[in-house]
Amino acid sequence: MIEQYKGGINNDNQEFTYALKKKITKDRLYNEDLWYFKTNPKSSLRPSRGAAKRQEGLKNDNPLGGWEDILKYNKNWDVAVDIGARVGEWSRPMSEVFNKVISFEPRQKWCECFIKNVKMKDVELYQCGLSNEDGWATMDGNSFRQGHSADGVINYLEEGEGMQLKTLDSFNIPKIDFMKIDVDGLEMKVILGGEATLLRTKPVMMIECCPKFNYQEYCKYIEDLGAKHIKDYTYKNKLHDRLYMWD
Repeated sequence: MIEQYKGGINNDNQEFTYALKKKITKDRLYNEDLWYFKTNPKSSLRPSRGAAKRQEGLKNDNPLGGWEDILKYNKNWDVAVDIGARVGEWSRPMSEVFNKVISFEPRQKWCECFIKNVKMKDVELYQCGLSNEDGWATMDGNSFRQGHSADGVINYLEEGEGMQLKTLDSFNIPKIDFMKIDVDGLEMKVILGGEATLLRTKPVMMIECCPKFNYQEYCKYIEDLGAKHIKDYTYKNKLHDRLYMWD
C-alpha cells in the first residue's frame, strides 16, 4: 500500500514562504483565495482564476455552476475523492463540506503545492496516478498519455522508475459520496481500475469530457454500468465536464 504524501509539513498552522521573503499561513490562503502553483520560494501566489468564492462555485479549471450542482445532487457528505488533484483546486473546497477527502496526484511539484494550499487535517494525499493496472510510467507534460494521444497510450517503465500508477480498487475505499476525475484522457483507464469501487459505492461523479479525448467511450462505459448522465458543462462553447449519478 502506498503511503500518504506528507512533504515535511507538520501541521496546518505552519507559515510558508513566497515572493522570497514573505510569509503566509493556510488560514490567509483560504481567506484571501490565494494559491501556490510553483515550488520556487521566489514565486508569487496566484488568486483563483474564477470569480466564484468557496461554496458558491468551484475555481480555476472547474465548471461554472458545477459546485452548486454538487451541493444539489449530493445527499451524503462523508467522503470525496479527487483524482488528478493538481494543487488542490477541488480538494480545498471539498474539504470544507465533506468529512474526508482522498486525493491522488502523481507530480511531485503539484503535491508540494497541494500540501501548502489545503488544510490536511481531514485530507489524504497520495502521490500516484490511477490507471487500470499497477505500474510505473513516464509523464508527457501533465499527462501519462504519450504524445498527448487521444487513446491513452502509456509508456510503462521498470519498477521504481518514473511515476507510480495504482488502481483505485487497490485502495479498498469503503465509502465514496462524490468523485471528481480529471486526468487528461486517461479517464477510461481510471474507471476500469476502479470499476468494483464505483459499483460498490456509487458516488456522484464529475468527469472531464474534453472533445480531444475519446470521452464517448468512457461515458458509454459508465452509463452501461448504471451511471445516469445528469448534466454537461462547457468551456468556450465546447463540452468540458459531465455530471453523473447512480440509481
